[in-house]
Amino acid sequence: MFLSYGAVLACREPRPDGRWQVHRLPSGSAASRRLVRFAVGRRQMVNRQMVNIRKIVVPVLALIVLAVGCSSPDGAAERRLTQLRRDYCLKLGEWQDARRAEGAKTPGSPAYQKVGPAAQGAFLAMQPLRDEILKGGRTLGEETFWTIEGGDANAEPRVNQYCTDAGFETLL
Repeated sequence: MFLSYGAVLACREPRPDGRWQVHRLPSGSAASRRLVRFAVGRRQMVNRQMVNIRKIVVPVLALIVLAVGCSSPDGAAERRLTQLRRDYCLKLGEWQDARRAEGAKTPGSPAYQKVGPAAQGAFLAMQPLRDEILKGGRTLGEETFWTIEGGDANAEPRVNQYCTDAGFETLL
């Protein structure tokens, strides 16, 4: 190891007993000049190696970040959203079929008994999608509520349009 004390250079090397031996070199001697050239050359070599490492590591890291940023989690989220929409439209279609069935308006009939569970299935399928905004400004949750409760005659066409826009019009 090389040490510098102002104009005096010293070379430190380990002794066999584990202690360090210090050799002082006069600043104008040939040995001190060689030592300075060696130390400066060594520092320049280390700096060149760092530059070479940076030239390799930085582009590799950039490619890794780019690859991770463009990987499949977005595709998986889109597939999940599509599956949720499909399930909602399927359950909404089951509710519509149960409601339109013959005898569905007569309390106590078997068809009437199917409307309630079908409505519950539509509500449950709607839950993950409830905050999606539909045309008209209401959320899917609000429109589904008004469709099933029957308080808004225009709510059912809007949820039907939602399913059509999602590509699941055949499930209604």
